[in-house]
Amino acid sequence: MTGGWFKARDLALLSYLAGEFVGRTRAGPLTSGQCFVKLLGRCYMGDGRQSAPGKDRLAERVEDALVKGNCRRAMGLLSQRSLLNPDSPEGIRVAHELHPGPIEGYEAPVLQPTENMDLPARITEEEVIRAVKSMGLSKSLGPSGLGPAHWRVLIQVQGVPEALAQAFNEILGAAQRRGYRALYEFRLVLIPKDETGSKYRPIAISETIMMAFHKIVLSRLRTQILAFLETEQIAFRLNAHAVGVRMAYTEMQVDGTQAVSLDITNPNSRRPRPGKCAPRPEEPHRGLPPAATRCTPGLGPPG
Repeated sequence: MTGGWFKARDLALLSYLAGEFVGRTRAGPLTSGQCFVKLLGRCYMGDGRQSAPGKDRLAERVEDALVKGNCRRAMGLLSQRSLLNPDSPEGIRVAHELHPGPIEGYEAPVLQPTENMDLPARITEEEVIRAVKSMGLSKSLGPSGLGPAHWRVLIQVQGVPEALAQAFNEILGAAQRRGYRALYEFRLVLIPKDETGSKYRPIAISETIMMAFHKIVLSRLRTQILAFLETEQIAFRLNAHAVGVRMAYTEMQVDGTQAVSLDITNPNSRRPRPGKCAPRPEEPHRGLPPAATRCTPGLGPPG
């Protein structure tokens, strides 16, 4: 089992956790999904549940990043000293202000599976391995502290991809997710907005391995719905961001259309926003798709 820059102690611990996880799934009486929840619940790999590292530990991480030529990571590590510990009195106060309590009168919807519901194809071991390997190593760690690098080691243990696939299939086929709430816990990170530290930007970091599960589910959805989408609905298309820029560029080549602004840095802009390409007064509608002229005030006739 190889693990890049992991120390022998960490590799031994990961091997033990993987072996215990596989053993529990095979021995019973717990299901694969329940064993998966227990695995994440007992992991403390050092970064998930703890606060910002001390000066010595931080200096060691920064030096390690610089040796590997990762200046971006080194600069990011230096900012960890200013993070507010969510478990401190000040962190608890800020968290309570951000989320004082449940919404009054809110009732969670009760979903009942229909008799005609088509069960999705079962998730395979190959899909699990491919999804884990596709996760970027820079992803912040979730509550368990198990990050992409840890999971790349874990899936090398015989039986782990199979057990993960069984757990994912169990979660995917469950009508209710109450038994899997632990998988959707978040690690709260409070980043100061100003030098005084009076305001914070809350970041909720989900469990890393669930990214692999969501990648698999998203690929299934993409395959199912692509044939039913309009040409301009590009969010699920391959290289959606580049396609959106190309669409905006094509619109700008039409006579009578000029670019007002083109946002190519916002990752949430999966398609050109209505009104980014504005027509000249003499040709009020050329260069804009019908959907854009209907939903953008002042750029077209009422829908």
